[in-house]
Amino acid sequence: CEVRGDAEALFGGLGLREEEAAAWCDAWENLGCSGLLARLPLSDVSLTQEALGAWRARCREAVAKEAKDLEHFFEEFEGRKMTEEEFTKACAAFLGSELSPDDISDLGLWATGGGGGGGGEPREVDGGEVLREVVGWRPGPPE
Repeated sequence: CEVRGDAEALFGGLGLREEEAAAWCDAWENLGCSGLLARLPLSDVSLTQEALGAWRARCREAVAKEAKDLEHFFEEFEGRKMTEEEFTKACAAFLGSELSPDDISDLGLWATGGGGGGGGEPREVDGGEVLREVVGWRPGPPE
């Protein structure tokens, strides 16, 4: 969220009552994203070890199944680096039958390291690094 309207849309879209959404927006406005997140109980903002392990297994299986196609797609980008949005769209196309939209969105966030994008800059994903980390991929010989 960069402006209050974004925060209102986010908190309003969670099904909160209007006054609850407004209180969360006020908190976001006063504390910022990092400050707000730092005040939430970790159990409310993180996956359990079981859920995280299951998500990783789903991603590993899906990426392994489509690794060749993903590799060819990622090669279209200089240094296999693309924006989080480009990465997420590619994953939706290649992995959409294996992973849910939430899984794909989380994979995109994970792939950026959860950081970057400061000052309105798009967050960057290294597609080759994702393949290496998720399925132990090593680049094949050039075609």
